[in-house]
Amino acid sequence: MSVLTMNTEEMDHLQQQFTAFAGQVEDLRTRLTATLEGTTWTGSRSERFRGAWHEQWSPSLGQLQEALVELSTAVSLERQNTITALDSI
Repeated sequence: MSVLTMNTEEMDHLQQQFTAFAGQVEDLRTRLTATLEGTTWTGSRSERFRGAWHEQWSPSLGQLQEALVELSTAVSLERQNTITALDSI
């Protein structure tokens, strides 16, 4: 026999936090990119850093943002599915 337990208020909070954090990560990524692009900086270190930013770090932040959005959706769905299951008992 399985036991379903869930605090729906906590799940709501978790879903809201994931959504908010996703927005913050996207905002950070956008601001960092704009700051980097708006800065006069040349030379080999600049090229290495800018290359790493565009090839590695910015995409990693994008992946984190996408993961948080997906988790937010999954938490919301899990919450709703649990409520539906409990209502059918």
